[in-house]
Amino acid sequence: MKRRKISRPSDFKIPVDVVFDVLKRLPAKSLMRFKAVSKAWHCLICDPYFAESHQKKILQPHVLNLTTGEKMALPWTPLSAVNRYETVSRSYAMGFDPSTKKYVVIFILKNKENLNKECRILALGAPSWRKIHELPIWGLSQRNIYANGTIYWMDELAMNGRKGIHCFSVAGEKFEVLFGPEGVKSTGQLAQVRGCLAFLCLKDASSGMCDLWRMDRNKNKVWTKTTIQIKLWDSPPVMLEIKIIGSTKRGEILITVGSKWSPRSKLIVYDLETGKFRTTWITCPSHPKGKV
Repeated sequence: MKRRKISRPSDFKIPVDVVFDVLKRLPAKSLMRFKAVSKAWHCLICDPYFAESHQKKILQPHVLNLTTGEKMALPWTPLSAVNRYETVSRSYAMGFDPSTKKYVVIFILKNKENLNKECRILALGAPSWRKIHELPIWGLSQRNIYANGTIYWMDELAMNGRKGIHCFSVAGEKFEVLFGPEGVKSTGQLAQVRGCLAFLCLKDASSGMCDLWRMDRNKNKVWTKTTIQIKLWDSPPVMLEIKIIGSTKRGEILITVGSKWSPRSKLIVYDLETGKFRTTWITCPSHPKGKV
């Protein structure tokens, strides 16, 4: 029985659009090597249109659901491709619009003078970003939190001796400024506690005393204070960090305490009603190099 010889036509070629789509997904280092494959590939990779398409694909942001592992690619915006030497930071924030029942993403770009250059908003599932025309000139910190229809940023500057808090109404798509608790001048951390905006301030590191301020903006916009005291150390760690990272279904708050230089932290589950708490040690991954 003779074996049948299978041969391919000598003129078989992969369509150019397929090559284009595959190459634009590869890292730049690989593309530099693949320029030597052929003259056609060299011309394709050096083409300005390919360079623009590659940049859009590489810089495309995603939203990740940590619970299910699902991720969604967000539409590309020219703002995300601004030369890094022209900007100080790019930051994202997520919120929920109670009126439309949709999640939204906010993108803010700062320039080299640390001024907020531009802001865009995207409802998840929408085809494109929309521009927010009025935003604070400066002061938005990198970190933000969401609580009850509003996204909050701590102002990087103190105003009249008080900390300012920038607020963005997801439904109204407008910025405004709130003042932190009166008389509180130390650096604190924004948090969400039981659906309300909260401000955590370390009062005395040696005794582990903290002030937790809460504001319900739907009622009277007045700060109320709860003092928390947790003795955890014989001597405070170097570069102490204390953060509220979440809450339980029973209304307890989750607090981490540790050093900026160590991945090991103390996890505290604190009951605001009884003042009782339980603790355990956790090891967190090292901080990411890039900005989130």
